Amino acid sequence: MKTLTLANIHESQGYNADAIKIYQDILAEDPENEAAILGLKRLTQSRRVFTGVNQKKKYYFARMSKKEQYIQFERWLAQPWN
Repeated sequence: MKTLTLANIHESQGYNADAIKIYQDILAEDPENEAAILGLKRLTQSRRVFTGVNQKKKYYFARMSKKEQYIQFERWLAQPWN
């Protein structure tokens, strides 16, 4: 039986294709089902791609372990970006 609960379980476990199929099946039977509409939108929206990522800062941020490193990174984030 295909239910919203089953779709949510699939989605939470990373089985997005299975969740999408369940949402689509639910909408085929009940086109006004808000939860299925929202679930389908959530899983099928295109992801944003951010250009210009500072790879050095990304690498640094992912490996910070000391308070001083966090403070330095916060200062970098706080600088004016004009």
